[in-house]
Amino acid sequence: MVIKTIDNVIKVGYSGKKMSANFARFTAEFPGKTVYDMPAVGKDAIINIDTLTPDEVWQSEADALITSKSDNLLTLRAADCIPLVFYVPGEKFLALAHVGTSGAALHLPSKLVKAAGYPPERIHCYVGPHISQKSYRFVDKDLSDKKLDMSWNIYITHEPDGIHINLLGYVIDELKANGVKDENIKIDEVDTGSDPKYFSHRRHKLTGEPNGRNCFAAQLL
Repeated sequence: MVIKTIDNVIKVGYSGKKMSANFARFTAEFPGKTVYDMPAVGKDAIINIDTLTPDEVWQSEADALITSKSDNLLTLRAADCIPLVFYVPGEKFLALAHVGTSGAALHLPSKLVKAAGYPPERIHCYVGPHISQKSYRFVDKDLSDKKLDMSWNIYITHEPDGIHINLLGYVIDELKANGVKDENIKIDEVDTGSDPKYFSHRRHKLTGEPNGRNCFAAQLL
């Protein structure tokens, strides 16, 4: 398991296959916190959890959670999608979004920048472990159900081994187009698609290896 402090504002943690089967053990690394686990259904619903119970959040269809409380722990279980954290230094604001191709196509990052309520240039983002363009590979029949519009064309390449999608590039460009500064975006280099210590849904589809979900968490300090 990896735990990091980012800008002395937030703490994040993540784990791959080694701890994914024991979610309670994973969250125990953040003692004293109320755990709000995200349903992550691949849509664009954003909810503020501060007046909700963990059960109410789990029963929602949220793909982004917002809190202002340091005793709340925002968690997400995903395979290749981007755990995207928003925070504002000097403010009690934390958001965690689950951004896959579906959520990106619905412009969830853009909607969350607006929902934050702060000037975009003050917003900082942290990108957790995610699938790289090199690993995000499709054959034609796999890609046909993605229903991506023309804005994706420059993020899709046709290679000898198939079609590759640059999901991270799409998301980062959308954040910057909405006013988030490039220097305020931190990106973790873990590639779930190529690192055997992590589950990857795309690798599962391509190779038939067991499917599963990696754990991610974020809290305010």
